[in-house]
Amino acid sequence: MRLFFGHLKRLDSEQQAIRSLGGFLSRIYGFLTNFRNFLYDNSLLRVYQPHIPVICVGNLTAGGTGKTPLVLALVASLIERGERPVIVSRGYGGRLSGPHRVTIDDRHEDVGDEPLLMARRSKCDVVIARNRVAGARFVEDAGIATVIVLDDGFQHRRLGRTCNIVSFFVGSEQAVAEIESGELLPKGRFREDRDQGLRRADFVAFCERGGGLSDRMRSIVQACIPPHLPLFEIAAIASAPTRNGTVLEQGPVWLFCAIANPEGFLNSVQRQGYTIIGTTWFPDHHQWSVSELAELKERAGSVPLVCTEKDWIKLPETLRNEVWVVYLNVELPETLIEGVLEKCNLGVGSSKKSVE
Repeated sequence: MRLFFGHLKRLDSEQQAIRSLGGFLSRIYGFLTNFRNFLYDNSLLRVYQPHIPVICVGNLTAGGTGKTPLVLALVASLIERGERPVIVSRGYGGRLSGPHRVTIDDRHEDVGDEPLLMARRSKCDVVIARNRVAGARFVEDAGIATVIVLDDGFQHRRLGRTCNIVSFFVGSEQAVAEIESGELLPKGRFREDRDQGLRRADFVAFCERGGGLSDRMRSIVQACIPPHLPLFEIAAIASAPTRNGTVLEQGPVWLFCAIANPEGFLNSVQRQGYTIIGTTWFPDHHQWSVSELAELKERAGSVPLVCTEKDWIKLPETLRNEVWVVYLNVELPETLIEGVLEKCNLGVGSSKKSVE
């Protein structure tokens, strides 16, 4: 018994040491990010401002916050109003440094999974560039846009922007608790100080997969946002698992994905009446090996495999016709679109503009 309690004490002591180290590293990280922001805020570091408006859709926390469906809905709304948006993305996970104009024939290994998804889903150009300033200059020089939509660029201060939309994922108790704590990496999920970062925001979007935000959770996250900031709740509507235009009948399924918040994916499938037999989660942007996919098929057996669209585009052609896909779509509030247009001075005389 003494050995048992001694072991528990050692475990508790080790956990306390890990928490202390995490807190120490978070303070260092916070000092560095605050100092960097100070340099930009006081014009001590140079910022390039394109001659066309830049709308940034980004976040303050690490991991997925619903940016991709938000970007897709935003560019669709801009196109409807006669604008010619171009999405500029870092191309995370891809081999190309860019600037490179993405086509639907590109490989995700080269351009990244999210840029390829956006190129397939949107009716506008997608440009990847590790150097976002170079990407913006590429768009300007090519004369292909009236507005740039910067994907996941909130912390990329070197490229100036006209409007900042900050998104938070609020579809789980854990996500809400992390927003409330405001803890910085690596102890928490925040990339920079929550309150200081929100000073640069023009609009805030709470994103979830429909039905995941309770009244209690809503009141917690709303209290973290300055009252002067326009706040919008955006629910991503998940489709039923689909393959080649056919909807999967309700029954047992095996879910797999490589996204930052798999619980939202799981909940959206569960709410549609499917029975989750098993799950296989990979880290965000994971590149699957042939052996991993073979093991996944063996584990699932005859149970249908279901993944997200972001995962489906990374599958080998031979496996795509065997897997069912869940698609995400969002509808943006009209007041958010109008606010963005006004902030960027867009939409004036848009009926005279042509979409190429």
